[in-house]
Amino acid sequence: MLLVSRALLQVLRPVKLNYDVLGNSVPHLHTHLVPRYADDPRPGWPFPFPEADPPAMHEDRLRADVESLRRATG
Repeated sequence: MLLVSRALLQVLRPVKLNYDVLGNSVPHLHTHLVPRYADDPRPGWPFPFPEADPPAMHEDRLRADVESLRRATG
Protein backbone atom coordinates (compact mmCIF):
# COMPACT_ATOMS: atom_id res chain seq x y z
CA MET A 1 0.00 0.00 0.00
CA LEU A 2 2.81 2.37 0.82
CA LEU A 3 4.49 1.80 -2.56
CA VAL A 4 1.24 2.39 -4.43
CA SER A 5 0.27 5.44 -2.35
CA ARG A 6 3.67 7.04 -2.99
CA ALA A 7 3.24 6.43 -6.73
CA LEU A 8 -0.27 7.93 -6.67
CA LEU A 9 1.02 11.03 -4.86
CA GLN A 10 3.97 11.41 -7.24
CA VAL A 11 2.09 10.85 -10.50
CA LEU A 12 -1.40 12.21 -9.88
CA ARG A 13 -0.45 15.07 -7.48
CA PRO A 14 -3.64 15.06 -5.39
CA VAL A 15 -4.20 17.57 -2.56
CA LYS A 16 -4.39 14.60 -0.19
CA LEU A 17 -4.90 10.85 -0.26
CA ASN A 18 -7.61 9.00 1.70
CA TYR A 19 -6.72 5.54 3.00
CA ASP A 20 -9.68 3.23 3.56
CA VAL A 21 -8.64 -0.09 5.14
CA LEU A 22 -11.35 -2.72 5.61
CA GLY A 23 -11.81 -6.39 6.34
CA ASN A 24 -15.37 -6.57 7.48
CA SER A 25 -17.26 -9.84 7.09
CA VAL A 26 -14.46 -12.02 5.68
CA PRO A 27 -11.04 -11.67 7.34
CA HIS A 28 -8.87 -10.14 4.64
CA LEU A 29 -7.12 -6.89 3.78
CA HIS A 30 -9.34 -4.74 1.59
CA THR A 31 -8.10 -1.24 0.81
CA HIS A 32 -9.05 1.82 -1.17
CA LEU A 33 -6.55 4.60 -1.89
CA VAL A 34 -8.57 7.62 -2.96
CA PRO A 35 -6.73 10.64 -4.41
CA ARG A 36 -8.55 13.83 -3.42
CA TYR A 37 -8.44 17.10 -5.33
CA ALA A 38 -9.49 20.68 -4.60
CA ASP A 39 -12.28 20.37 -7.18
CA ASP A 40 -13.81 17.20 -5.67
CA PRO A 41 -17.61 17.39 -5.60
CA ARG A 42 -17.36 17.41 -1.78
CA PRO A 43 -13.70 17.95 -0.84
CA GLY A 44 -14.17 17.87 2.93
CA TRP A 45 -16.43 14.82 2.90
CA PRO A 46 -15.37 11.19 3.21
CA PHE A 47 -15.52 8.66 0.40
CA PRO A 48 -17.83 7.65 -1.28
CA PHE A 49 -18.67 10.72 -3.28
CA PRO A 50 -22.17 11.80 -4.25
CA GLU A 51 -24.33 9.28 -6.06
CA ALA A 52 -23.81 10.52 -9.62
CA ASP A 53 -21.03 8.73 -11.49
CA PRO A 54 -18.06 10.84 -12.57
CA PRO A 55 -17.55 11.39 -16.29
CA ALA A 56 -15.59 8.71 -18.12
CA MET A 57 -11.84 9.17 -18.37
CA HIS A 58 -10.42 9.35 -21.90
CA GLU A 59 -8.62 6.15 -22.87
CA ASP A 60 -5.36 7.98 -23.69
CA ARG A 61 -5.31 9.65 -20.27
CA LEU A 62 -6.03 6.35 -18.51
CA ARG A 63 -3.21 4.55 -20.36
CA ALA A 64 -0.77 7.40 -19.65
CA ASP A 65 -1.62 7.35 -15.93
CA VAL A 66 -1.20 3.56 -15.78
CA GLU A 67 2.22 3.77 -17.46
CA SER A 68 3.35 6.57 -15.13
CA LEU A 69 2.25 4.58 -12.06
CA ARG A 70 4.08 1.49 -13.33
CA ARG A 71 7.29 3.51 -13.75
CA ALA A 72 6.86 5.10 -10.30
CA THR A 73 6.54 1.70 -8.62
CA GLY A 74 9.26 0.11 -10.78
